[in-house]
Amino acid sequence: MQNGRAELTLRRACRSPSKTTLLVGAGVRVDPPSNIPLAGPIMDLLCEWLSRGAPDVRDALNQMRQPARVRKPYLGPYATLRFELLLEWIAYVEPRILDVLARSVQWGTPNQWHWWIADMISRGSRVLTTNFDTRIEEACRALNIPCTTAVLSRQAPPADALRTAQLIKLHGSFAERKPFVCRSTAPVATLRQMSRWGLGYERLGPARDELLRMIGEHTLIVCGYSGSDSFDVMPLLEDAPRSAALVWYEWAHGPLREVALTEMDTLTTRRTTASMSDVFLAHRGGRHSSLARIRGSAPAFLRLVTGSRPRRAGPAAETRRSGAESADEVLQEMRTDLFSGELRLRPTEAREIVLRLRLSQGADINDIHLGLKGRRGAAPRPMRHEADVLTALDVGDIRAATAEFLAEIRRAEEPGDRVAQAETVTSILAEMFWFAIRNG
Repeated sequence: MQNGRAELTLRRACRSPSKTTLLVGAGVRVDPPSNIPLAGPIMDLLCEWLSRGAPDVRDALNQMRQPARVRKPYLGPYATLRFELLLEWIAYVEPRILDVLARSVQWGTPNQWHWWIADMISRGSRVLTTNFDTRIEEACRALNIPCTTAVLSRQAPPADALRTAQLIKLHGSFAERKPFVCRSTAPVATLRQMSRWGLGYERLGPARDELLRMIGEHTLIVCGYSGSDSFDVMPLLEDAPRSAALVWYEWAHGPLREVALTEMDTLTTRRTTASMSDVFLAHRGGRHSSLARIRGSAPAFLRLVTGSRPRRAGPAAETRRSGAESADEVLQEMRTDLFSGELRLRPTEAREIVLRLRLSQGADINDIHLGLKGRRGAAPRPMRHEADVLTALDVGDIRAATAEFLAEIRRAEEPGDRVAQAETVTSILAEMFWFAIRNG
């Protein structure tokens, strides 16, 4: 896509929303008055909670959260602690942690992003989101815009339900009122949930085919999405037979500008600073002239996509829930919930979580001194299908390797044996990180 074509493509897509699909991630939900915090600050809060009364745990978590490229010994990009992995292990010990995160939806209201998305839905656009919150639904309801929602959670909805839905929530959903975590639409926050509920790319079946059509046959606009979902969303983007344009928007200061798509050596670049979206766009950009990457401020993007249409704003009578006026204040409310005493881990439990996290990053706990009093975690269970995974990775068949990983998570364990379950996931994640690095 030549210089300047991205803006023209965006304008055309917004003039023909029935031929446009939006994929939106966490970046659209943080601006006021929505105020839902990003993953980074929530991780700060969770790490503070885990390490209270245990300075050694705090030091260990700080070490794991350093960018991989500055750590010694170098462990590769996947060794930096990610939100989903941290939540995975905390939830094993204290499942009620999801309730604390879910309560963030009770503060704030839709922002300009959500009003624009609702307007696009009203004119025929389809929307995919990885977010758990309900801001898009709230914006549609406030503007009397019909919006049918399909949620991928404990089971994938039938293909015809996806076909008729305007909003598809790829990773489950919080409820709009208490109890915020409902069994039928529970957020998909861990690899174990994805596997046991059959939501990995290889197991979506007819739902996968419908999502591929939705992504590949329409102009796709990606907003506020990191590209970090390597077990479901990114394979969809990679496999979709693209017959229309794709524009990937990333937040940055200043006016909108296009970013050149350049080739990269995945055996070296990916090991240092490249994100998953970097690798995807570089790979796809070399083969598809209809792909563009654009950066700029949120106001600049919204001015472009709304064009001459009056920007949707919430009804004058809309009132804010609670008194939280910013994402920082929502974090403070969540902090109050966490430190209220209802949810409290013993230092020994926090240390076990750190040990499991460290093992899942592909190195023994003693490879780097973390001040955990010389303790060592139990060895992870061996993978039953390790040879099959290695073979698939060696020939570049990432999809087959992923399917084997997900199958391994599903293997039978004794009911209620959380230690065994944790060790299984630890083994899989350790293998996944290292084999991904080895194979670029």
